[in-house]
Amino acid sequence: MKKFCVSLVIVIVLFISGCNKDNSPQKENFTPPSFNSVILDVTFKNTEMNAKLIKHSSQKYELQMLSPEIMRPLNLIYENDICTVTYDGLTFETDMKRFPQSEFGGILINSLKDIDGGIVSKTLADDGTVIYKGITDYGDFVLTCDSRTGLWNEFSVVGAELRILFKDYTTN
Repeated sequence: MKKFCVSLVIVIVLFISGCNKDNSPQKENFTPPSFNSVILDVTFKNTEMNAKLIKHSSQKYELQMLSPEIMRPLNLIYENDICTVTYDGLTFETDMKRFPQSEFGGILINSLKDIDGGIVSKTLADDGTVIYKGITDYGDFVLTCDSRTGLWNEFSVVGAELRILFKDYTTN
């Protein structure tokens, strides 16, 4: 009986002291900016590229490659987990759930669609930049935004060797 009482007291103390609490990081709310298009300066696995990201809706994005020259005919449309790839007149589709994308467009679109659930911290820098840090399927990310406009400045995923600078927005 004495062992039972001691065990019961230990269980109660552990429960009250918070051993049963969820200690996972608190999620931060994230509202994507409203824009029509933005120019991307991309560094992906030591390759420099430029592209234009067009937001048709919250579920449909288009990525038009601008440079290097060999990539200019490449156009990707991401809609409802389907990626339609067009290169110089040749078109095919791929299911992003069945065949996860490892190119930077797929990483960017998938990360930004799911970013709200992955944010674990939000800080405000002295210059007014909002810094979001979190986790995506591709690794830890950092997203910086202008605190006044909410527009993205930079997005990076270290594990994917991806860094994207956003510039020249067109907005609604």
